[in-house]
Amino acid sequence: MELRHLRYFVAVGEELSFSRAARRLHTAQPSLSQQIKDLEREIGCALLERDRHHVALTVAGQAFLSEARLTLAQAERSAELARQADRSNQNEIRVGLLPGYEALFLSRVLPVLSARMPEISLLVRSLSSAELSRELRKATIDLALMRPTAGDDRFAFETVREEPLIAILPAKHRLSKSRKVSLAELVRERWIMPSADTSGAYVRQVLNAYLAREKAIPVSIHETDNVLATLILVGNGMGVSLLPQYVQELRLKTVSCKPLAGSPPTIPLLMVYGKENSSTKLMPFLALVREIMSQS
Repeated sequence: MELRHLRYFVAVGEELSFSRAARRLHTAQPSLSQQIKDLEREIGCALLERDRHHVALTVAGQAFLSEARLTLAQAERSAELARQADRSNQNEIRVGLLPGYEALFLSRVLPVLSARMPEISLLVRSLSSAELSRELRKATIDLALMRPTAGDDRFAFETVREEPLIAILPAKHRLSKSRKVSLAELVRERWIMPSADTSGAYVRQVLNAYLAREKAIPVSIHETDNVLATLILVGNGMGVSLLPQYVQELRLKTVSCKPLAGSPPTIPLLMVYGKENSSTKLMPFLALVREIMSQS
């Protein structure tokens, strides 16, 4: 019995369709059917009931599906532990960032990294917080700078930066020359908000709480699924927005970034990494990031 037999069976068992499973596995359906028959022959019992229009798990198939999933998960974990061990003496560190955060992170970290740890090379990926969480669980990145999400005992979570919300205005807006902007001056504007279902979900949550606290009800709300889209819409005069302070590092000429008057809320930035990561370079790098991000 080979791991590919288990992968094929799990795909069929989850899809309950040979055609869908074949598409998922990028293989031909006749080949998939033959692999399942070979597996059943080796085990000595039927795992699936099928006819031209119907596929179902037998009682034996249901039991085998649960164990096959565990076996595949353990195999992947073993492979990743081997990859981590192989990387432990290498000098590459894989960092996941929120979209748009590259400007702040790289401009702050790279000069210091080159001076203190010149042997280190960085592999940087830009993903939403939800996607960063998935990549951390798969161990395809070593650490992530992200917004709060559901906790996981396998990871350490550190707040390395608190960023106030700031006003984002079109460059030619009537308030663009003001030193600070009050929320009351913005509520009658058209607003562009981060979507509650995407990478801006946490920012949206904090922003909604702030608006409720100030008893402010903005009008003409539009939604975007990422920071860059928000900045582009604002820059084209489609509305105003409130975003974490880091966006001013992007220095777009079409937008004006202004502090908010009063006591705007802050948005935490977390540094998240696996507690069992075996890289000998990671801990010194984390200390460097911790120091730089807390100062900037």
